[in-house]
Amino acid sequence: MATTVKKETINFNNLYKELNKQSDESTLHKIAQIYQKWSDDKMTIGFTGHFSAGKSSMINYLLGEQLLPSSPIPTSANIVEISSGDELVRYQLNDGNYIEQDHLHVDQIHALSKNGQDVRTVTIQKPLKRLDENVSFMDTPGIDSSDDEEYDRTLASIHLIDYFVYIMDYNHVQSEINFEFLSRLEDNQVPYTIVVNQVDKHNESELPFEVYKQALYDSCDEWGLKPDSIYFTTLKSDDHPRNEVNDLISKLDSVMANKRAIIDKRTQHEVKKCISEYVDTRFEVEEYSFEVSLDTLKTEEQEILSAIEELEEFKKSAAKKMHSEVSNLLQNAYLMTFDTRELAEKWLESNHHKFKVGSLFTSKKKTEEEKELRESQFLNKINERIQSEMVWHIREFFMGYIKEYVIKDSVIVQEIQDFKFSLNGADLKTVLNPSAEINSDYVLRFTQDLQQYCVREIKNDLSPVIKKIGDQLGLQLESQIEERKTVLNEIRSKIGKAETIDQNTRQKEEFLDRLNDLTFDTKATEEKEINTYIERINSEYKQVDLNYILENSKQPKDEFTKQSQGEREELSGNRDPDALVQQARYLKDQMKSTEQLSHFYETIDQKINQYEQMEFTVALFGAFSAGKSSFANAWIGEELLPVSPNPTTAAINKICPPNIDHSHKEVIVSFKSEEVMQQQLEKILEPVKDQPSDSLVGMYRFLQKKWHKLEDKLSKSEASYVNAFFQGYSRSKERLGEEIQVNIQNYSTYVTDETVSCFVEEIELYYDCELTRQGVTLVDTPGADSVHARHTNVSMHYVKHSDLIIYVNYYNHAFARADREFLLRLGRVQNSFSMDKMFFILNAADLAESDEELKQVQTYLEQQLNQYQITNPAVYPVSSKQLLSGEKKSNQVPFFNRFDDFIQNDAKMLLTSRIRFEMDKLKSFLKKILEESTQDKERQAEILNEMKNDQARFKEWYESVDLTVYFNEIHQQTKELNHYVHERTLIQLTDYMKESINPATIESNGKKGRTEVRQAIKQMIIKLEQNLSNEFQSTNILLDATFNRAKKSFVEDANSYVEQNTSFSAFYFEAEEVDSIEPPKIFSNLNEEKLTQVASVFKDKKSFFENQEIKDLFEQLSQLIDSEVKDMTQLFEEIFIKAYEQKFEKSISEAYEEILEEQTRLIQSKKSFFENDELIAKYRNLLQEVSNKASID
Repeated sequence: MATTVKKETINFNNLYKELNKQSDESTLHKIAQIYQKWSDDKMTIGFTGHFSAGKSSMINYLLGEQLLPSSPIPTSANIVEISSGDELVRYQLNDGNYIEQDHLHVDQIHALSKNGQDVRTVTIQKPLKRLDENVSFMDTPGIDSSDDEEYDRTLASIHLIDYFVYIMDYNHVQSEINFEFLSRLEDNQVPYTIVVNQVDKHNESELPFEVYKQALYDSCDEWGLKPDSIYFTTLKSDDHPRNEVNDLISKLDSVMANKRAIIDKRTQHEVKKCISEYVDTRFEVEEYSFEVSLDTLKTEEQEILSAIEELEEFKKSAAKKMHSEVSNLLQNAYLMTFDTRELAEKWLESNHHKFKVGSLFTSKKKTEEEKELRESQFLNKINERIQSEMVWHIREFFMGYIKEYVIKDSVIVQEIQDFKFSLNGADLKTVLNPSAEINSDYVLRFTQDLQQYCVREIKNDLSPVIKKIGDQLGLQLESQIEERKTVLNEIRSKIGKAETIDQNTRQKEEFLDRLNDLTFDTKATEEKEINTYIERINSEYKQVDLNYILENSKQPKDEFTKQSQGEREELSGNRDPDALVQQARYLKDQMKSTEQLSHFYETIDQKINQYEQMEFTVALFGAFSAGKSSFANAWIGEELLPVSPNPTTAAINKICPPNIDHSHKEVIVSFKSEEVMQQQLEKILEPVKDQPSDSLVGMYRFLQKKWHKLEDKLSKSEASYVNAFFQGYSRSKERLGEEIQVNIQNYSTYVTDETVSCFVEEIELYYDCELTRQGVTLVDTPGADSVHARHTNVSMHYVKHSDLIIYVNYYNHAFARADREFLLRLGRVQNSFSMDKMFFILNAADLAESDEELKQVQTYLEQQLNQYQITNPAVYPVSSKQLLSGEKKSNQVPFFNRFDDFIQNDAKMLLTSRIRFEMDKLKSFLKKILEESTQDKERQAEILNEMKNDQARFKEWYESVDLTVYFNEIHQQTKELNHYVHERTLIQLTDYMKESINPATIESNGKKGRTEVRQAIKQMIIKLEQNLSNEFQSTNILLDATFNRAKKSFVEDANSYVEQNTSFSAFYFEAEEVDSIEPPKIFSNLNEEKLTQVASVFKDKKSFFENQEIKDLFEQLSQLIDSEVKDMTQLFEEIFIKAYEQKFEKSISEAYEEILEEQTRLIQSKKSFFENDELIAKYRNLLQEVSNKASID
């Protein structure tokens, strides 16, 4: 190994020494890997993408060697690296040991490449002409494998890969996981090429190739992806017109030719990334999260200081200022108008000692009268002026003051409103100078003195009020001062924090610059320490032989075994339900005119009608582009449904039998209501929207203003759905809540155009074909892993109410992560169905290279289904392509034969068993009544009386029965199921938290970071809500089965009593179709305040993720959610128990009444027979017909 760097660009040793100071082992190990690869001048080209998209096959093709196992099922469970050189293979084990061999055993390589449990990496070296020196190809596990560990292995290798070849399966280019992974490559600045493999699958009649290609380019643009190139390839036909595999080879030749530049660029990026991550760890610098700059904060500080000073000054001078303003107001009052002064002068004259009026004999009386008159006139006038010029203004002044300073003291307000002031005669005399000469000067002085007197008195009267207002104002001003001081302290805290951040940021940047300068110094240095470290790490690995892995393997040694489809129990046997119904119809006709047998006639007639009008709902499920629509078309026998490698089924799509109301090719489109549409949108936008909109129009207007800001905050699938609504609302808003009939030529628009289909609840296409003539309605559901949000929202309604569930899997993509949740729910409810109604289609079986490979894929799918609690799955290989082309007929495909058997036998036998039961009862009744016909009338009367007594005893038995004995089974099952719902939800909670709250979703610090945490928590809550809603529906299905078991127990006990204690026959038990129970609102008590409180744990991104604050948040969330889930499951339990108790009591009561009615009618029939001897011959002939034709015995 070289001891000095080859280029003058990177000095790893300087970086190593710095990292070693902090004992940062994970970063040290990463840097050592990068250094070793770089110093060896080694380029790695990684191959990843969908599992079974052809990665391994592509590598084999490019190398011209069959080194890697290739199969339609996952073949790479670990990292496999291939380079050119002397023959060598090394298996690096997960426990640190390794196996090394100097010769290649291809079968052994194939086996261990699939063993991710024990083997972490496989390194293969062999002379390869097509691979340049020091260039390796790396095969990675599929990014969408059902094993999360395999996905993690791929992500953990990105820093060692210089160039990626991302391989997509032709039918799954629009899967969201493609674009999520490629976005990671963009973030890590890894150059890459997209290869769409298996282009030979393209069918131009389904979709023009240019449209298909443009859809991929558009998706790349939407995700901000910039691949070097996009190639379309097939390894099946070199001369295929669209095969660009040679262009891919040329591209890789160009990449290898530019090796040095690519290696240097990638190495520099990864080293800088390691340095940046290390510096982030070393310096706990909180991100500056304040909305304004440091200078602005300091300006705000000065402004608040000034405001506090002003308030304190005002507090000191408030009362004095009020006194002054009141004084000014009173001084400026205009009291003494001309007429007022005249009245004042007259009053003054009347108070002079020489004032007299009248003659000698009358002067005294008249003088007094005149004095009183003048005083009254003057007082009235002056008080009127005081009122208008002083009192009113005083009230107005104080009320304005109170309003301005928000003084809310009702006592003070009342005092101001009640304030009054007026003068009386005594007041006038107080001001009067009795000795003064009455002239114009004194009149003026008197009026001035009188006004000053008013001012003094009013001010004295107002002093208590002013004090009270001053006290109240002082308290308020003190509060305002304290508020501003609090704000001041907050601003000063921010300033201190900002200055600290600024200082720490400078230190961090200086350290980062220093470390970058040391690492990217132009001077070459000896790489002694880092080489020593690498040697030490390598010395810790222990070489073992192959026996070691065989002895210590964690890989299961025994293969999953299951009886083959050919060994499957044959359900139909030698039954012929049609023949039985034909016989029953003949017997019914024979009974038609016999009133005494009307109850037998009516029951058999009802069941025959049900049989003849049988309808079946068949629901298709599966991942998008698994070929559901193609499979449906093959089944229908015509390319009716839109088919495309891109997502097409965006709404529930039903193919129905035509009827009286709907003719052949009629299409009915049902649009969602405004309420449903708004609920769906609110649920998607809930994490990023503060308040719900008041209407759908309000939602649209909200999006008009905010959508450009919100779009990037949602996942691409959610954004796609909201954008579809936004783009299509104007066109579809008038149709909401309505049904319309459309032309079949325009039908596909409502299925495939998301801007239309997002408003559609379901589409019913009435179509006459062999399938629908059997009474089958085929329901094509949206895919499970489509890029569109609503495609994954598959309702359990169709699981419960479908007569047959068909899950379609694509041959080259048999089982992936997107299928898990739905299949787990199917597994839980599988045993609750009255018959096995689940079938699994392995579509595109024509892609199998051999029967052996087809069996291998089928076994793999069976193994996976078994892991999800789906026992003994019925898996059928089908080629829709061969069926549509006429290469194969449906009767040559086992599934269609099994389906016909299901319809003709399994399903029909449920009805014919009731018909057979009634025919048995009829035979028994006829035999017995004919025997009794030989008895005398007295004995016949006794028989009728005994039957009435039997019925009375049955009534007594029923009254004595404690129904809680039967209902307890439902009660106990409800408790157990909800207990497991609680447990499962808490187990899933950890995964939900990790998926929702991680460095990819929390990118900011401070307030913005807390907002992101709160939004991530809301997103997680929505997942939990959906999960709990699904759990409720699954529990509902399971309890339906328990309900029918409890009812069956009652009927069996009733029949046991009847057969042992009465002369009546047993009553037939028929399972009930129980209506679904509406789930409650999930997490109704989980409000915004609680989530905000939990989110407050977050301070900054570094301490949150690196100092394990995230654990505190997870713990708080777990406690909160645990409490909420416990409450929800308790509510579930209460709802289920109440609903099923009511249903059970009603059902048992109806069953009891039905038994009584049947018994009463039998008594009446027998009585009529005893009274009519002519019926004996007729009954005897009918008994013969029953015995011969129905072959009951």
